Amino acid sequence: MTDIALDSALTASHERIVLDNTYVTRKSRAEVIRAAAQRGVPVRCIWLTTSLDDAQVNAVTRLIERYGKLPDEEELAALRKTDVNAFPPTVLFRYQRELEPPDESEGFSRVDRMPFERRANPENINSAAIVWIDDPAKFDALGSTLRDVAPGFSRGIIVLSWQPSKARADVKAAFLAAAARAGLSIEFDCCPHRAGPPRCWCRKPLPGLGVAAIHRHRLDPARCLYIGDGSMDPGFARKLGFAFREAP
Repeated sequence: MTDIALDSALTASHERIVLDNTYVTRKSRAEVIRAAAQRGVPVRCIWLTTSLDDAQVNAVTRLIERYGKLPDEEELAALRKTDVNAFPPTVLFRYQRELEPPDESEGFSRVDRMPFERRANPENINSAAIVWIDDPAKFDALGSTLRDVAPGFSRGIIVLSWQPSKARADVKAAFLAAAARAGLSIEFDCCPHRAGPPRCWCRKPLPGLGVAAIHRHRLDPARCLYIGDGSMDPGFARKLGFAFREAP
């Protein structure tokens, strides 16, 4: 809300005025508090204490629900011109660095901290065993484990991968063939983007591929198992609400 709009709303003597914004810094909040104080209006701050993990999942979910897929870095750059919610991961990292938590000493009448609570989608009833594999040769080691667990999940095995600068179709064909040799039928998705600072949402530990799998297969995260052996795997599973099992 602009200063003029806020002043107009205060002048109109509305019983309540709700300002929904990030207000990351004390400076960004000061003008609102000052304008209200001049008219003797108390300002109550409701701070949604959403974790970075949850914020990342929320950002990806909005993108997929709006565009029907997970936009890549070039698509995000184009979409940002008209959609403020189409931002890259670095925006949340910057927010985390710049955040100055609100405090009553700024002039708030009270500060209420509200934790974020994720609600399960009642339409998501399916389950899957999910594994992150970057080298198809790894099916030789994981094949037995995956064959054992697959029957317990309605969507079987979903394999996620990072394959920088490779054609997605070619990579998928290679993984499907390797899985078949191991006696497995899999679903496959990968991040094809290059290394470096995160510009896409799909490279682990970012949750893009996991959220996409949840939406594509109508998965209930609480019924899913994530199998991994990397240092980032437990956190990736926790972020998405999957149970975690250490790979052999």
